[in-house]
Amino acid sequence: MTKADKRIYCVVASTVQNPFGSKSLVTIVQPLGRQVAQAAHVVSKVRFILLRKAFIKLLKGRSIAAVREAVSALLFTPVTTIILEARDSYELKHVFVLLEKNGIPVYDFFDTEQPDYGSPTDQVRTAIATEPVEPSDVMGILDYLHLWGSQYTK
Repeated sequence: MTKADKRIYCVVASTVQNPFGSKSLVTIVQPLGRQVAQAAHVVSKVRFILLRKAFIKLLKGRSIAAVREAVSALLFTPVTTIILEARDSYELKHVFVLLEKNGIPVYDFFDTEQPDYGSPTDQVRTAIATEPVEPSDVMGILDYLHLWGSQYTK
């Protein structure tokens, strides 16, 4: 499999529970626009981390021109992104932990300043995303999740 065949896998929660793990939690249905925004936030975070890692690696013994060219290539290299849907905060955390246990680099995004969560100061995990990985790397972890939005196209 080539580098171009790797994918970023993003998982967005359609509902979130806050405070997570509490007996008095509230379930909040995430509006579609917010779900899309959460996916964009966490995938942007992954792309930034990839860029930072590559930039640090490139700085070692390279000319400024070589670094500039390599960074430009990285910034504009398309990576297929697959957006999947988790039912709730519990399923989102479950797949996050499984990805970590299997050594797959995964990052999360916590939404804040949202009165719907109970308080604008609450931080709620709403989405996660992997670094680019081969589809076989997430088999048995993410393959049972539905594509985001698939329930709206029936």
